[in-house]
Amino acid sequence: MLNVTIKSATFTRPLLVIIILLLAGHLLGLMAVLEYGVDHTNYWINVLNLDKEAGIPTLVVIIEWLLCVTMLLLIAGVRKKQHKSWFMWGLLALLFLFLTIDESISIHEYLALGLHYRLNTSGLLYFAWVIPYGLVFAVLCFAYLRFFLGLSIRVKRQFILAAVLFVGGALGIELLEGRYFALYGRDVFYHLVYVSIEETMEMLGLLVFFRALIIQLQEETDGFHIHWGQ
Repeated sequence: MLNVTIKSATFTRPLLVIIILLLAGHLLGLMAVLEYGVDHTNYWINVLNLDKEAGIPTLVVIIEWLLCVTMLLLIAGVRKKQHKSWFMWGLLALLFLFLTIDESISIHEYLALGLHYRLNTSGLLYFAWVIPYGLVFAVLCFAYLRFFLGLSIRVKRQFILAAVLFVGGALGIELLEGRYFALYGRDVFYHLVYVSIEETMEMLGLLVFFRALIIQLQEETDGFHIHWGQ
């Protein structure tokens, strides 16, 4: 029998390199438009733009979400088999599956548009989806407090870092982004600063959370192993 132990770095290091390359591609594309007059509708400019839903960055983020969903389901399955509490892990998997779908078809963008016109939001709340999503996040923080306190110190630290990065980008920077967009629109500064920071923070947040889930699975199984053979 061949026994292979997989470490978190096996997955996270390649993803980190990809994130860095995507950010570099986004910034180089903006530089090409600014400094060399390349048409902003250029295929490669758009496919590498962190703000384009149909670009490579979105595909990478969807893969990150799916990796997290897979890990959450594995943890829930292992805990259920060991007769431990697993429901909250399974619920997280469903939540992340919804967010994967959201990332794919931009549910929050349609929600933002409807709420913006209905509530006439402006300033920090211009992108109105932050209202319901922010409220749901607050409720989840309260509901998952006991769950969080039961995690190991190592996993807790990773969860906190992941939340600071992802929520700080998705909600925090989005609030500032909305205010700027309401005043100036999607200009080059918007893409250069706000989009670059927000999308990078989100990708890094998912990466850290994925790493935390690998660590959690290692703790649940006394190491993350793959076995081949009889």
